[in-house]
Amino acid sequence: MILVGWLRARLRHKKSGPGSHHLPASVLIPFRNEEKRLVPLIFSIKNLIEPFDNVEFIFIDDHSDDGSVQLLEKELDEFQQVRILKLPMGFSGKKSAISYGISQTSNETIITTDADCELTSEALLSMVDALANNGTQMVCGPVIQYSGDGFGAKLSDLEFLSLIGSGISFWGVGFPLMANGAFLGFKQTAFHSVDGFGGNEQFPGGDDVFLLHKIVSFFGSESIHFITAAKDVIYTKGDASWTEFIQRRIRWGAKAKAYRSFSSKMSTMFVLVVNLIYIGALLYSCVAFEWDLLGMLILLKILADLLMLTPILVNFNKWALIPYIPTASILHPFYILFAGALALWGKYDWKKRNYGDS
Repeated sequence: MILVGWLRARLRHKKSGPGSHHLPASVLIPFRNEEKRLVPLIFSIKNLIEPFDNVEFIFIDDHSDDGSVQLLEKELDEFQQVRILKLPMGFSGKKSAISYGISQTSNETIITTDADCELTSEALLSMVDALANNGTQMVCGPVIQYSGDGFGAKLSDLEFLSLIGSGISFWGVGFPLMANGAFLGFKQTAFHSVDGFGGNEQFPGGDDVFLLHKIVSFFGSESIHFITAAKDVIYTKGDASWTEFIQRRIRWGAKAKAYRSFSSKMSTMFVLVVNLIYIGALLYSCVAFEWDLLGMLILLKILADLLMLTPILVNFNKWALIPYIPTASILHPFYILFAGALALWGKYDWKKRNYGDS
């Protein structure tokens, strides 16, 4: 299904509205303690300000206690298209920051990105163009992660891109289930029509997926559009450590408990059951000394993943990640169950805040 969805998604195009690149838009960047990661975004925004005279960039500080605000003021204070807001006391978290940013702008076109990303003019133009269509309420853009040159870094980048590709593929078959808030666009009226992030405030993540599900439920799946061209990607830095990697994955998985749509719940359950059956078959093969069966199961899994992931990697010019697919294919089922269990029952830290069951 992933492969079919990917091929269908690549065939879906929407024409932009007339003069859409002149539409006013607000790019919202919530941040907390991102002093060490802000520099690439700052430089990319400086390059975007002149060609996009109708776009404003709004930073929303989620009570940082490092030098993030001072760095932004030093580098961007002279630019009238940049605003730095502070989230009021009593509010915290990414969802609150985005909601506050929306309340401070009258622009209909809203785009969100993360403080550790790099924007490009091609990506921003394509996002604004896609949102200019009357029937489009949300647009999901592609994000590429770069973590480094190590083996683990490559596996992390492969996993990240596979999630981006899967989100596009599900949309291709008519079931938009996944999105990434690092490059997401939506109309302000749509945000208010579905009561924004109402009902999911307790989860630190999910500002992207929960909003996607609510918009699909209210406006229908045809109101969603995915950008698939390699020229329209934005870039983000990968996790700096194994601990940070696990903490992020737990945060991603924790939001699955709050999924309300039937298709989202079923897709999550399907992934869980398939991986349980696969691991059970592997263990049986080892216990019963069925080495031929074990080899066949591993080979089929690798071939299936190669078939599904190679077109995605080729599309985004990430040929170098293809050799890492066999290793990722073997490890992924075990990692999925491990991360899923931690997401459901474990605690985790994010931005110096504690989450999870008590």
